Amino acid sequence: MRTQKIVQNAGFCALVLGISMLSQPQTAHAQSFTWKKADGTVTAYDSTVLTSAGRAMENGGILTIYASEVTTDAQFNGNGVGQDGTFTIQSGTSGTQVMIKTGGNYRFCDYAHGTYILKDLYFKDCGKLNDGGGVFYRNDQTPSTFRMENVTIEGALGNQSAALRAATGMTLSGTAVFRDNIVSEANGAAVQVASGSMTLEGDDTVLTFTGTKNSSGAAAYDLRASAGITFNGAGTYSLDGGMMAQTLVVNGVNVTLGSGSKSNFSQTAAVKAGKLTLNSANFNAVKLTVDAGAVLDLNAAVTLPMTVNGTVNVGVSDLTFHNLFGSSDTGANAVIQPAAGLENASVTFQATGGDLTFYGTVTGFKTVKKTGESIMSFRKSIDADTFIITGGTLNFDSATDTIATIDADVYVNGSGRLRFYGNAKSGVSVLGNGALYVGADGGELALDTGRGYLTVHSEEGVQSGNLILNGSRGFIVGESTFNGFYEITHGTTHFSNESLSKSKGIILNGGTLQYAGEIAANRELTAPIFLKNSSGVQCGWSGTFSLSGAISDFEGADLTGKYLTVNGDSGYVDLNGSVNTKAIFRLNDNARTNGANDLTFGGLQNGSGKTFTTTASSDTGKKLILNVAPSTVPVYSGTLSGNLNLVKEGDGTQTFQTVGVGTESAPLASVTVNDGTLKMNAVPLYAKNLTVGEGGTLAFAAGSHLLDADSVNIQGGIDVILDANGNTTKLNVSTDAANFTADLENGIFNLVPAENYKFEQFVTYQIAEVFPNFGAEYDYDALLSANFRDAWELSYANGGLFLSMDNNAVPEPGTWTLLVLGILGIGMLYRRKRETV
Repeated sequence: MRTQKIVQNAGFCALVLGISMLSQPQTAHAQSFTWKKADGTVTAYDSTVLTSAGRAMENGGILTIYASEVTTDAQFNGNGVGQDGTFTIQSGTSGTQVMIKTGGNYRFCDYAHGTYILKDLYFKDCGKLNDGGGVFYRNDQTPSTFRMENVTIEGALGNQSAALRAATGMTLSGTAVFRDNIVSEANGAAVQVASGSMTLEGDDTVLTFTGTKNSSGAAAYDLRASAGITFNGAGTYSLDGGMMAQTLVVNGVNVTLGSGSKSNFSQTAAVKAGKLTLNSANFNAVKLTVDAGAVLDLNAAVTLPMTVNGTVNVGVSDLTFHNLFGSSDTGANAVIQPAAGLENASVTFQATGGDLTFYGTVTGFKTVKKTGESIMSFRKSIDADTFIITGGTLNFDSATDTIATIDADVYVNGSGRLRFYGNAKSGVSVLGNGALYVGADGGELALDTGRGYLTVHSEEGVQSGNLILNGSRGFIVGESTFNGFYEITHGTTHFSNESLSKSKGIILNGGTLQYAGEIAANRELTAPIFLKNSSGVQCGWSGTFSLSGAISDFEGADLTGKYLTVNGDSGYVDLNGSVNTKAIFRLNDNARTNGANDLTFGGLQNGSGKTFTTTASSDTGKKLILNVAPSTVPVYSGTLSGNLNLVKEGDGTQTFQTVGVGTESAPLASVTVNDGTLKMNAVPLYAKNLTVGEGGTLAFAAGSHLLDADSVNIQGGIDVILDANGNTTKLNVSTDAANFTADLENGIFNLVPAENYKFEQFVTYQIAEVFPNFGAEYDYDALLSANFRDAWELSYANGGLFLSMDNNAVPEPGTWTLLVLGILGIGMLYRRKRETV
């Protein structure tokens, strides 16, 4: 009979189990083991347990197994190794695995703390279901380390870990296959740390996990740690079951998760170096980060947020990135691209719950889509054949010196918004060979940049909705098939006629329409313009911007009290088409008209030092109609000149001040006040013809006024101010008597007292320094409004008109008030001021 030689020294136990050694006498010893060749089993010499007082696995011990297959009839106890101890179990033949089974459903080793070196071993059907780890089980408070070389663990049973379990920490390295292991609890795993972290390391490490299941046959985790799981080095790991932990760190290795895997991390997952391949969409974490230089292969539609500063290879068509970030510090060279063979794939960026920025490049996809209500910003170029934006904002932000570009067709639909932003240093080159398509339900475009050029089209056969332009500066150029409305809600947009040829026109809803010299064809626009809110028009670089299309309020829009503003640039905006809007025309720059089209505004505003004139050389009959609402009080401080026919309508008051209406060299063709009041605040009125209709009033503030007209026809009224302090209206009416017509039945002059002033009985007021002479027999009292004739006298003297109370008249009841002043009882008569004019 062959025997086994046992050598044991203090602190060291070398157990050499042989089946081919020379026969030697058997020495009985409590620490020795006998290996029987016949059946391959191992039996303790003096115990049924493969241990002796817990000292069988002593630090530095080596157990060499020469049998091809062994079965234990009890669990190995590893207490003797200790936290810093090392124990080696190996096959007697290098490269040839020894199969180890546990008889009676035992774990192979209990209390497995310290370091275990396992070489050429095949653990088969070890462990006991619902009774801890299947092969190595450790439940004390020190970590375990397993270094494996050519190890297989198959069919192990365990309630918390089917193969290896540690209490407070575990380190794995080497080469091993974990196959068809079974766990009973819902979140069990083939390798598990109960209360700590797990580290997998080693440049030569290759670990493969397949077929891990729970007791009901469903897929289970391969790795689980209560804290984090970290992969270090340059090893290779394949997991069909997946992982569960608080955090995941992949640092230099190659980790592949199979198509049936499930992985859950309650905090973050990070690929700091190396590569993580995801073949299953069942991968959950608060966020997945891919650092610079690291690689993520995405072959399944994962849904977690990502921060990508490295490379992402997309291996599935129409993958959606949910809330993609990219760090400005490390992500400038990040790349998202399709995997080899998927060059025609599409990718979707969904942004929800907050604005996102990606600093890298997206390249190689056929289609890029944007969904979600938030802003998704890109800092570098993106190339694709087609962009589709159906929700939120796809933003190209080149605020740095980098230039963001799109060279593709872009479809903006629904609540989608395309935005470009850049600073003066960068600029943005957009759609050099592509076009922007707007669907039937509309979209929004923002060009927040100094230079953004777009060509816009409609989908063939589809009637487009409004394209909302909401950017600081943009250029719509090129021949277009766009058949919807362009709506400018913010900033400035430039158009060419070819870009507007098929559209319904431009809606100004808060933005500005501008002419700029870069687009030569943009000097004159013929498309219709619709006003929806206070908006602007502007020339560029002291040029001339001609709007020859009609301008009107958009359907349902009420522009009362709002403005159409000519913004300043020392040039001219020409309004050559018809205009009909309730908006007040506010001039911060010069404007002109030409042709026979009427212009209707809700009034004129501002304009100090600015001119509103016409280039027509003769009276064409063109009207400038100011239809002023009573709720508004427009005041114009600039010059109104040229061959215009000014018409005042509406019950409100239009005031002119500082400069005047018309000039001596360029009087208006006519001024007509049909309704409401046209008020002059110490400014002249030059017109070839002046008409104040029955419902109109021409009002003059206190001071001297020039009214210069070839003919005057007053059927309504003229308001003049009376003030005892001398602040009285004094008219200078320059026209021949033969050309002055008045309503003698109702009169024309309305007497308006200054605030808190009562007309004095014995005071004479001069209300006209120069007035047509109708002759000595003319009854000038007839020029007074009918309700003043009973108490006032109007006389002509020295070429002007003088007004005084009629001391002989009998006033109407309530007209006079007796006011006794002073203790002497001297009475003085005052005429009460008229409360309403």
